[in-house]
Amino acid sequence: MPKKSEKADAQLGARGNVDERTRRAEAMKKANGILDSNKLRWMQVQFSDLFGGLKTFMVPVEDLLSGKIWNEGIGIDGSSVKGFAHVEASDLRVIPDPSTIALMPVIDNPVPMARAIGDVFDPRSGERFDGDPRHVARRAMQDLHAVGFDESGLSPELEFTVFRSMSDMMLQNDIWNSQSVLGSGHLKVIPEMMGTAWQPNYVQKPGRSYMVPAPADDTEAYRTELACALQDMNVPVKFAHHENGIGQQEIEIKAMPCAVRMGDACQTYKHLARIIARKHGFVATFMPKPIHADSGNGMHVHISLWKNGENRFYDKDAKYNMSQTMRYFVGGLLDHARGTAAITNPTVNSYKRLVPEYEAPVFIAWSPINRTALIRIPARYGNPRSINCEPRHADPSANPYLVFAAYIQSGLDGIKKKIEPGDPVNENIFHLPADRLKALGIGRLPGSLGEALEEMQSDDISKKALGKHCFDAYIELKKKEWHTYSTQVSTWEHSMYLDV
Repeated sequence: MPKKSEKADAQLGARGNVDERTRRAEAMKKANGILDSNKLRWMQVQFSDLFGGLKTFMVPVEDLLSGKIWNEGIGIDGSSVKGFAHVEASDLRVIPDPSTIALMPVIDNPVPMARAIGDVFDPRSGERFDGDPRHVARRAMQDLHAVGFDESGLSPELEFTVFRSMSDMMLQNDIWNSQSVLGSGHLKVIPEMMGTAWQPNYVQKPGRSYMVPAPADDTEAYRTELACALQDMNVPVKFAHHENGIGQQEIEIKAMPCAVRMGDACQTYKHLARIIARKHGFVATFMPKPIHADSGNGMHVHISLWKNGENRFYDKDAKYNMSQTMRYFVGGLLDHARGTAAITNPTVNSYKRLVPEYEAPVFIAWSPINRTALIRIPARYGNPRSINCEPRHADPSANPYLVFAAYIQSGLDGIKKKIEPGDPVNENIFHLPADRLKALGIGRLPGSLGEALEEMQSDDISKKALGKHCFDAYIELKKKEWHTYSTQVSTWEHSMYLDV
C-alpha cells in the first residue's frame, strides 16, 4: 500500500507517460539548491481559493531541505477557504510544487524569502482535492492531451488600474461622471479628506491615455519595477505600457504552453502588482470597471493549440490563415460564451464593463479585424507560430485557472462537435440596429451576474470544466453575492427616487 505522499507524487503533473516521481525529485533537488545557496530561512507557499483569492503561509527552510514539507505538505482548514470545504470535513493539505520555486522581490519584508505554489490534497484519500482551482486547470490540460494536442499556447493581457488611494478612485469616478444624479464633481471635498495623499499632476482624461509617456504618466517607475520583478520570478514579459484609461496598466505575458503554469503566472502577476504598488504609494485594483466614464479592465487571452511543435491553428492556404481546427475551436468559444460568462466575468461590477462603446465586447461574434466582436483574430502577417484567436470578454477579477479551463473545454467541445463559427462580422457591432443583429444571428453576453448564473446552471461545459465540487460551490456562493447586491439600497437610488 503506497504512502499518501507517494500517491501525491505519482499524481503531480499533467501527463501519465512521464516519470513524475523522478521529475519531482529533480525539481526538489534544484529547489533545495536555491534555498541553500541563498541562505534562506523561510519559504512562502501560495495557493488560490475558488474565486482566485491568493492564500499564503510560511514554512521553515530546514523542513524543506529535510524533504518533510515537499513530501507531506501542511494541513489547512479548508472550511476557512472560500469554496473549499465544509466545517464538518475541513481538513486539507497543501503540498508545494518544487518546480514553481522563485525568489520573492525584497520590498517591505526585511527577510529574503522564496515562493512556491502548492497543490491541494484530501488527506483522507491522498487524492487531489477537486475544489483546487489549479487542479481544474490541470484537468483541462489532461483533456487537451487526450484528444491529441501537446500544448495550449496561452498569452493573457491583464489590465488593472492604480490610484493614490480609494478616495482617489472615488474622486476620479466623480469628476468624469456626467451621468451622476447629483452631477459631476459633487465629491469635491475628497481632496481635503485625502490630505498629503493628494498629489496634483498632469491631468489624464478617460480614454485618452493609451501609451502616454512621463510626466503625464506618473506610473512609469512603478510599471518598470513590476515588469522586472515578474521577469525575476520567471514570468516572461512581452511588453508593458500605460493603457487607455486613467492610471490603467498593462503588462502582457508571453505565451506559455500550459494552463496550470499560466494560471500560476497570472496569480504571481496580480500579487506583485499589489505589493509593489504599495511601495510606490499606489493602490492597484483589478476591478473590471472602476471609473464610470472610462475603459474597464479586461483580460484578453490569446489562444493556440500545438502538436509536434506545430501550431494547429495555422493553415497557409485558408482565409485569414485559420485552420479548420481553429474555426471549430472559435465556434465552441462562441457557443458557450453565455454559459461560461459567470466564470470569465464573475462579479457584479464585471457587467458594468460589458457595455457598448468602451472597447469591451458585448455581442457574440468573431472577426479578423473588428474590436467590437467578442473574438478577434489578430493580424500576424502569416507567421505560423503566432496565429491565434483572442477572446476579449474575460476580466481580471476572474480566477485565471478557471478561465483557462473554461476556454479550453469550450474550444475542445467545438472541435468535437464541429461547431462552425459562421461568417466574420467586420462592421461596428455597437452601431447595428436590432433587426440587423437578428438577421446576422448575433447574440449578446448576459447583462448581469444574475443572468450569467442562470445561463451557467444549464451549460454542460461549465459543469465539465469546473467539476461537480467547484461548480456547486461556485453557483451557491455567487448566487448569495448576487442576492446581497440586488437587495442593497444605494445613494444613487436615494438621489434618484427620494421625491417619487
